[in-house]
Amino acid sequence: INIYDEKKLKKIGMNALLGVGQGSIRGSYLVTMEWNGAKNNSKPLAFVGKGVTFDTGGYSLKPARFMEDMTYDMAGSAAVVGLMKSLALRKAKINAVGVVGLVENMVSGNAQRPGDIVKSYSGKTIEILNTDAEGRLILADCLTFVGKYKPSYVIDMATLTGAVVIALGRHASGVMTNDQHLADKIIEAGEESGDRAWQLPLWDEHQSCTKTKYADLANIGGGREAGTIHAAAFLSKFTNDYKWAHIDIAATASYSSPVKAGTGRPVPLISELLLSKKLR
Repeated sequence: INIYDEKKLKKIGMNALLGVGQGSIRGSYLVTMEWNGAKNNSKPLAFVGKGVTFDTGGYSLKPARFMEDMTYDMAGSAAVVGLMKSLALRKAKINAVGVVGLVENMVSGNAQRPGDIVKSYSGKTIEILNTDAEGRLILADCLTFVGKYKPSYVIDMATLTGAVVIALGRHASGVMTNDQHLADKIIEAGEESGDRAWQLPLWDEHQSCTKTKYADLANIGGGREAGTIHAAAFLSKFTNDYKWAHIDIAATASYSSPVKAGTGRPVPLISELLLSKKLR
């Protein structure tokens, strides 16, 4: 396990991640976890998680109703940590790496503003049109960072969009990918584990949503159309060098009735994917 604090993150240029957390008095971090259970030097499977420990939306403030539930915006990172712990406890014979970005998105005199432009870890510049589209900024830096491990596959997990709740309800997580084989295996593992996922398209036509005059890309676009897909289109700009899938767990990572609680999803799905050797 390695922990990168703000000083280290500033030094390497993780400004997209740091920008999200700059309004909080609490620090921002990136944490890496490695499990080397294979006897050979095979490429690792990599997992990336969004860890917003509380999300006010920043200056693009969320409605007061349900804001208290925004402690669950770290569910993607919790799933990655839970998965890595599960692999270690099972002494799984695979190589895996987990990367999580941990921040708090708050409002203050130092908080990021709509219209700000940040230079991401990849070198691409991003115009912040909405400070509540913060998860994709964190993931952009994490997805670039994880490439240094030369992974065979990368899967990110994030409570990224309310739009996926509208699209799929609480029954399935949304999957978007640049590799159809990976998508097929994720959906198959979801059916076998009962932790279901469903694929949404990620076509070339969706890529134009990130266009802006003032930077390489904007962090939102497309209005109210295809919000879940447009978020994945943004992430795809940082995944050119490896096979990748994005799992939007905003609908499945927690529930509010009969009590508020986390579900642990998609740890069952990913565990099935790995332990049944579907990706090996």
